[in-house]
Amino acid sequence: MANSSTGLKENKKAAAISPEKSTFKHWNLICIGILLIVTALVFSQFVFTDKMLGSAHSDQLASVGSKQYLSNSISHNGQFPTWESTRLGGMPSIDALFSDALYIPGTIVRALMPAHQAFGYLMVLHIFLAGMFFFLMLNKSFGVTRLAALTGAMFYMLSPQFVTHVYPGHDGKMFVIAWLPFVIWRLRSLLAIPALRNVALLGLGIAAMIFTSHIQMTYFVLWGVFLYWVVNTVLSVRAKEWHQNILLKSLAFWGAVFLGLGISFVQFFPSFMFVREAFSVRGIDRGFEHAASWSLHWAEFFSLWVHEFGNSLQYYWGKNYFKLNTEYAGMIPLLLSVLAIVSKPKSVWRVFWGAIAVFAVLFALGANTPFFSILYHTIPGVKSFRAPSMIMFWFTFATILLSVYFVKDLLSGRFNIIDGKEKQKWTRGLWIAMGGVTFIAILFSIESFAVSFSRSMMGGADAFRTFQVNFSEKFVPALWLWWLFIMVSLGMFLAVINGKIKPAVLVFTLLAIGMADMIKVNGQFIATESPRKYFYHNDPTLGELKSEFDKAPFRVFSVNGTFQTQNQEGAYGLEGVGGFHDNELNIYRSFRGDQRDIHFLESIADISPDGRLSLSMTKIIGNTPFLDLADVGYILLPSNTGGVAKVKNPTSLGRLSYAADYRVMDEDRIIPALRRREYNYRTTVALVEKPQLPFNKNDRRDDRSRPSAMAENNAGDESNVLTDKQSDAVDELQTAIDDFRSAAMVNNNQQLKVEWKKYTPNKRVAAVTMPSDGFLRISEVYYPGWRISIDGTEVKYYRSDMAWMAVPLKAGTYEVLMEPKSLYMDRALKVTLICTLMAVVILMLPLVKRSRGRAVKA
Repeated sequence: MANSSTGLKENKKAAAISPEKSTFKHWNLICIGILLIVTALVFSQFVFTDKMLGSAHSDQLASVGSKQYLSNSISHNGQFPTWESTRLGGMPSIDALFSDALYIPGTIVRALMPAHQAFGYLMVLHIFLAGMFFFLMLNKSFGVTRLAALTGAMFYMLSPQFVTHVYPGHDGKMFVIAWLPFVIWRLRSLLAIPALRNVALLGLGIAAMIFTSHIQMTYFVLWGVFLYWVVNTVLSVRAKEWHQNILLKSLAFWGAVFLGLGISFVQFFPSFMFVREAFSVRGIDRGFEHAASWSLHWAEFFSLWVHEFGNSLQYYWGKNYFKLNTEYAGMIPLLLSVLAIVSKPKSVWRVFWGAIAVFAVLFALGANTPFFSILYHTIPGVKSFRAPSMIMFWFTFATILLSVYFVKDLLSGRFNIIDGKEKQKWTRGLWIAMGGVTFIAILFSIESFAVSFSRSMMGGADAFRTFQVNFSEKFVPALWLWWLFIMVSLGMFLAVINGKIKPAVLVFTLLAIGMADMIKVNGQFIATESPRKYFYHNDPTLGELKSEFDKAPFRVFSVNGTFQTQNQEGAYGLEGVGGFHDNELNIYRSFRGDQRDIHFLESIADISPDGRLSLSMTKIIGNTPFLDLADVGYILLPSNTGGVAKVKNPTSLGRLSYAADYRVMDEDRIIPALRRREYNYRTTVALVEKPQLPFNKNDRRDDRSRPSAMAENNAGDESNVLTDKQSDAVDELQTAIDDFRSAAMVNNNQQLKVEWKKYTPNKRVAAVTMPSDGFLRISEVYYPGWRISIDGTEVKYYRSDMAWMAVPLKAGTYEVLMEPKSLYMDRALKVTLICTLMAVVILMLPLVKRSRGRAVKA
């Protein structure tokens, strides 16, 4: 009973901690200012230069095009784009989870600066916010002194598990980790005082995490929040607290959770339904192996002790394919967390946070232990995600929080007043610990022992050689630095116990050592690059293409190597047909030939015996059905000058085109039919259902076997082969294409007259003249959310040629309106608005009461 009461009393104090007595009232601001200065100094190579934060492996480089498109849509068109046009031929933005587009801090920062700079400043901003929230959580909720709170905030803010996400550009993970201390702060306040204000604040914290768009990380946060509530409830019951109060706290807790879900409903509900309704290539359950992929392996596990053991960025030898970040929390927080539990092993909350740390490690190890398998088969949602190592942010949070508990013990003078027997026990234990540390350092400095110990942890064929290089160059020096830092820490703690030095001296030393250790590790993962290396904003070819695109839309196909990373067409105001997205429309992936763009490449390229890709003039000037249907106006490739070269596709059908005929085919027959030229795609649309026609047509058959009379234009001729690195050959090929275009060629697309009146992300308007009864083919990826109107009347459209759209029309002139819409956003937005209004009203009530009180006094 005593233990339960102690744990419950600690939580009851969470919302009403008395401030430290001081004649100076702004110490908190001073501490927050220190956090800001340290953040700026750590990232000085980015903050004080015009460079870009990240690396060649950064996910942010692959999303710059989309985020620049978002920024341009808002600033130039005043629209939040419901259709993401920059990659994969276009896809729904909200429904397919358009990154963190609804995350307000991200929207503000991106509105103020170019996308390639914005993502760096967003990551740096959230590192500072993480420190600030952790400081306020400790000082306001846990009641620790400012020095202890500042120490914990520094450790959390600079934790390598957090900071190293800047290297791969995992900003969504960083956003969630930054908000975690705010959520825990508000959770403790709510469970201490279950008032509506605390419900609203916790709900807003949960909503902020969901709006980051990293649903998996937020899901893991909710696990920890739920466990905290469970333990608090058990302690309340054991302390025989009033049942009404326990019920009230439970209602407040779940009210806050559902309020947070409601506020962010517009973020997660559309994407949830998009996957559930099978529009996305992402499945609900892709098996145990997928769920356990990118887990923590034993090499990374032992790197929690000494980072350079197996998680060196340069010499990684573990069993993951590669490693671009680390789960290392820091040697000092790990040491202090152990001492915190050893010093008070009966403290319920210390044991709880220790258990959270252990739980996180066991789950992160994935298939390496039976623990993950148990949760995989019992806990809802585990099957839907991968990379269990993401949960290691809980390990970092728990160990750093425990380390602050120990710092609090030190500063309270607890170890200055221990009696002789306890002092003797601590003294003996510390000497044993220092001896053990020395023994471990000596043992692991022996290469034969280290090899034997690590053999089963090694990954690929080259792992042993990498291990050997890492052992001598990285691990052994880091191991003895670890020994030195731990010996200094334990030795000074021994001096505190024996009254030789003051506890504050030890705390400052621990803070300095901890920061030095973390900055050393972080330095390997903080990289800056010149934007010029990745972005060709002054490239004349891209400028010409953008000018042409502004007159009439078209798409480009960028062969491998054109840009430093994929998905970059949007950074230049262009639209692409390649790229990557986790929620790619499954019909489009089938159309392009999986993620390797097989159907696009085989239409225009040859592969030499040595495996080199080369563009074929004969293929390009022939019929290229997949590129033509996708409205690919140009093929982009790298030039010898370091910029971009272009090759025009002379047979593109355009965004809008005319087809006189149609055929009905099973979905799985369309792609083979296009590849084998079984129907003339220039004059005929292949539909998956029989259309209702506004005109009379004879002999439209539901025939899946009749071959087209179209010639096989791409067979045989190997003349004029162009490699993707030879700019001279590009010019030669372009000349040949221009000569070809000037020849007499029947182009069915010319029969349709198109005048673009408006082309914005959410509204496309064109005047078209149909030469005869037939089909208006629309080269926009089919999605049921599109609204197509002809002369103001919404019409039914059909899926054509696997991934596109077609509308049957009589001969004549029409105004065509195309508007992409979310299938689910209207419903979700209503829930979000209602819940947001509720939270605002709750938070405004105290202000209204105060203003009324002032009016009465006046």
